[in-house]
Amino acid sequence: MAILQGIAGEQNGINREKGFAAATGGKLTVVAKQPADYDQTKAQTVTEAILQAHPDIKGIFAANDTMGLGAAQAVKNAGKSSQITIISVDGIKAALQAVQAGTLSATITQYPYAEGQLAVQACIKAVAKKSIPTRVVAPIKLIDKDNVGRALRSFPQPFEPFTNPLAN
Repeated sequence: MAILQGIAGEQNGINREKGFAAATGGKLTVVAKQPADYDQTKAQTVTEAILQAHPDIKGIFAANDTMGLGAAQAVKNAGKSSQITIISVDGIKAALQAVQAGTLSATITQYPYAEGQLAVQACIKAVAKKSIPTRVVAPIKLIDKDNVGRALRSFPQPFEPFTNPLAN
């Protein structure tokens, strides 16, 4: 498989790649890692080069949805959409639509809508001098063909309930 990184050396992309590595636990062979700078056109170009160098890859992980969409276009252009799984991160509407259309296999959303709500709730508690957790984790969800319809209907809000550590 291949990994499309964000901007070389940028911490968010590094964290996403580390999370990917932790989640896959060495079960996959990564044959290419290339930065695509969170850019759709660059991701398409990088993916085209990866496909030429590694025509038998089975999967691509993109550190954001924009790059995932670029990779999906390159894979489609190569006639390999049914052979390569593409998973990206962010859960933007275009990625949800691509999952629904079958050009993107899945996206992992961090629900920025919920992140915003949690941040405001934390601020309100802090101003009221109430305790807040040291770390607040927003909900994260894999969106694939099985749940993309619900995700689109709820967009940008989470489509499933989640534990809110600030509710109280």
